Amino acid sequence: MNEQTIFTAAIEREPADRSAFLDGACGADQELRERVEKLIRLHENAGSFLERPTTGASPTLDQPLVERPGMQIGAYKLLQQIGEGGMGVVFMAEQTQPVQRKVALKVIKPGMDTRQVVARFEAERQALAMMDHANIARVLDAGATESGRPYFVMELIHGVPITKYCDDNHLTPRQRLELFVPVCQAIQHAHQKGIIHRDIKPSNVMITLYDGKPVPKVIDFGVAKATEQKLTERTLFTQYGTMIGTLEYMSPEQAEMSALGIDTRSDIYSLGVLLYELLTGSTPLGSKRMKEAAHGEILRLIKEEEPPKPSTRLSESGDALASISAQRQMEPTQLSKLMRGELDWIVMKTLEKDRNRRYETANGFAADVQRYLNDEEVVACPPSAAYRFRKFARRNKVALTTVLLVTTALMVGMLVSALQAVRATKAEALAETRLEETEEAHKEAIANLKKAREAVDQMLTRVADETLDDVPQMEPVRKALLEDALKFYQGFLQQKSTDPALRLGTGRALERVGFIYHYFAQHDEAEKTLRESVTLLEALVADFPAEPDYRAALAESCIPLAVELSWVFQRYQEAEPVLRRALVLSEKLAAEFPEMPRHRARLVQTRKELAYAQANLGRTRDAEKEYRSALALAEKLAEQFPAEPGYHELQAGILHLLGYRLATTDPPEAENAHRRALAFRVRALAESPHSHVSRFNVSWSQGDLANLLRKRDQLPEAEEAYRQAIAHCEPIVADFPNRLNYRSALCNYHVELGMVLEQTNRRDEAEQAYRLAWAVASDKIAPEADPPFFWFDRLNTSQDRLVNLLTRAGRTQEVEAHYRQALTLWEKLTEQSPAVLRYRDELARTYRLLGKCLAADNRPEEAVQANAQGITLLEESLALRKARLGPDHPDTLISIQHLANASRAAGHWTEAEQHYEEWLRLESNSSSAHNGLAWLLATCPDSSHQNAARAVELATKAIELANGGGDWNTLGVAQYRAGQWKEAITSLEKSIQFDNHVSSFNSFFLAMAHWQLDEQDEARKWYDQAIEWMEKSAPNHKELRRFRVEVEELLGVDDDVNSQAEPKDEVSDF
Repeated sequence: MNEQTIFTAAIEREPADRSAFLDGACGADQELRERVEKLIRLHENAGSFLERPTTGASPTLDQPLVERPGMQIGAYKLLQQIGEGGMGVVFMAEQTQPVQRKVALKVIKPGMDTRQVVARFEAERQALAMMDHANIARVLDAGATESGRPYFVMELIHGVPITKYCDDNHLTPRQRLELFVPVCQAIQHAHQKGIIHRDIKPSNVMITLYDGKPVPKVIDFGVAKATEQKLTERTLFTQYGTMIGTLEYMSPEQAEMSALGIDTRSDIYSLGVLLYELLTGSTPLGSKRMKEAAHGEILRLIKEEEPPKPSTRLSESGDALASISAQRQMEPTQLSKLMRGELDWIVMKTLEKDRNRRYETANGFAADVQRYLNDEEVVACPPSAAYRFRKFARRNKVALTTVLLVTTALMVGMLVSALQAVRATKAEALAETRLEETEEAHKEAIANLKKAREAVDQMLTRVADETLDDVPQMEPVRKALLEDALKFYQGFLQQKSTDPALRLGTGRALERVGFIYHYFAQHDEAEKTLRESVTLLEALVADFPAEPDYRAALAESCIPLAVELSWVFQRYQEAEPVLRRALVLSEKLAAEFPEMPRHRARLVQTRKELAYAQANLGRTRDAEKEYRSALALAEKLAEQFPAEPGYHELQAGILHLLGYRLATTDPPEAENAHRRALAFRVRALAESPHSHVSRFNVSWSQGDLANLLRKRDQLPEAEEAYRQAIAHCEPIVADFPNRLNYRSALCNYHVELGMVLEQTNRRDEAEQAYRLAWAVASDKIAPEADPPFFWFDRLNTSQDRLVNLLTRAGRTQEVEAHYRQALTLWEKLTEQSPAVLRYRDELARTYRLLGKCLAADNRPEEAVQANAQGITLLEESLALRKARLGPDHPDTLISIQHLANASRAAGHWTEAEQHYEEWLRLESNSSSAHNGLAWLLATCPDSSHQNAARAVELATKAIELANGGGDWNTLGVAQYRAGQWKEAITSLEKSIQFDNHVSSFNSFFLAMAHWQLDEQDEARKWYDQAIEWMEKSAPNHKELRRFRVEVEELLGVDDDVNSQAEPKDEVSDF
């Protein structure tokens, strides 16, 4: 038998017979016997007031309170009153026997102690005495006062209401949910003991600290049930805000003013109200509204009105949303976004008017909250195939037939949006033709069109950011939906209006189109569209300069344009003024609206991108200053909103780029920055293990940390970091084979690992790494893709490293085989995508490289033919770009640059000089154009194309245009040719300082300049360094071999380099 059964049987026996009964019932279980005997003692202590006669049919509430601090009730001395409700008063009391401790003593008010109340109180007291749960305030004793009124003695809880604790400590939504789960479990424990609380509210869920950790304690069990009088209008209204049943947290069945039919699901409703308030800062029907309404209206609201979803409540919070979000350490938009979906479903299931639709048990409620915390499918969700598939895919990474269901669901949404758009377009057209109805029709048209755009905006956001992004097999669906979205936006942009709201919508739609073009790697179209967005929003801001939303939209639109210019096209000079415009706007908005963190976050992003552009323009100090400023702002945001992952990633991104920039000037600080960035990203991955973005960011930080370690000759640590980066990146590339940024990164990790393996004389492993790098980058290129520059760069680097390794090993046939394999790739892509001229450029480059290989293999006719084919392709590309884009388009200028470099490398000096001059004429502010022509004029072996004085002038201008950066090596070589030997030494030493390494290009000319100044020892030192570097890194570079002959003739070094056959030239780019 259990203790409840034994206790019930024992109290039915005479006291003299109980001992013998307990001997038999409890046996040797002394603990069981002690628990039963305690229950019997509590039962006997209540005996006196159970016999008290009834004073009336119902309790009265207007009798004065008898108990006062200082009075003694049984073994308890009342110290101070700490609470009062409609039914009772709570005192802090001191117990001296048998133990000394402070307790909470609650006594029923005079007039509430009818026979009916006391009888129910006794039944409840027995159950309460048996409850034992860590999150329930324990009932220690019970009895009656001298006047016969019942009282409870409970453990004294030093705490604050759960809502106040969460707000005061700025707990995140996740932390609030974690604190809420044990509250549900405590209520479940009470339900299992037959107790319904019926007054669950924040003040009855106290948070106390144990060992510094918050622990919820549910208090006031049983009183509402024990004092169950009929809920008349008078008593209900009197009880508003008290311990017996608070209107804001009351279930619809309680509001029926009848005790009939109330069960444990009433508590589940109240728990739902409590969770609603924890998440949104408001009760479902609104505290203000409940307080202002008449009591009859309050009852109607509770029984009939459907409350808004938590996400809706937040969106309607107006100015209060900023403070609500700050208390939860999140941005307003992120908090609203978090509520949508699962949390809305869970909360609204508990608030169903029909209790049969609520959770069956409090444990079921707690389990669903825990499933949400575990990123598992929640029971409360509506029957959404898309939702179930997304959850399943995150855990299993397997695409099933549900793909079709997701596609259908999303396409239906798109169809609805499209229909809205059609109606909107027709409505606006009608409004324009019927001038007599213009006002109303135009307003309706604008509203409908806005709704249509917003519907597609929302769909695009989900497709781009949430629904399909972490599901690898959904890439085709995602692509199809983006194509449909693009069609809608293109149609939307045909609408012309002077309405400011529609102009704003058009500007944002253009930005969205730019995103879609970027996603499809149509970067020319992306740039064009983003420029249109900025131009339109600039005009809107000019017309309405005081409107903050317009200024914010303009600042937001500037950033993707600048990113496109910097990261895709490497046109940093064009990106800088765009970013400075965004910087001015964001600084003013952040100052005007300090309570809105999104303006500060945009300011951080703008400073980071500006620093990146400045760094690539050679303005290292300016870049470092901007990085540090951005980092300080990001750290403040992350400190204020520690639960917002975006701010931590902002920090990580800035630290990453800062570490890259500090690598040459302060390697220890650079390493610290990289390790801090990595720590942030590892933590983010732990919190979102299924996020491919988080995993990629970890691999990126590991890769750049490895680069730094390799440059510092910490080769074992570098190798380990590269292997970790590869381990993180490989599964992402497998899941998302069409994401070229992921494949480019993996290619780079293999290349860099190969370099470490070469440095440690493990050439076979290095070769395998280079081959893997080429395979990763070149496999499965989509025919219509227009890859970004970094993909071409990584692919070429992997090829060049492999070819150089094979060349040094004398494996010329394998080099030729590789080049022919590359030709096949580029010819196929050029044929499939003739509009992507970069494929044609790469085909030309590969022909030139093959020509060098054939020349080294003593096959001059084939070599000449291959070189001619390469230059012909470059000429075709240049002609196409001039026709399509114009002579001064940035891509046209790059094509001229490639042709100039190719002509110089082929020894076509006249054509090379002509192309450099054309480039310089079209882009007079280009540092690269000045530098390229200067190098030709300073180093050309044909004296008719030598012009040392102009070379110095051009190289000096190149450095000036690069703000002190640029190529100091070119200036040093030009100064040497002009006989300015001291100046040459200064410039060449600066070259070493800026490049952070010695190469044969600067060392050979340093040797000759020192020799000309009769500094022979210094000259031999630099010569030795040049030879060491050349033999290690580029033993067959044709231009270096020519310089080597020159310096050895000057220094009188006897070497057989002149007698060697035509070298097998090293690989070099255009």
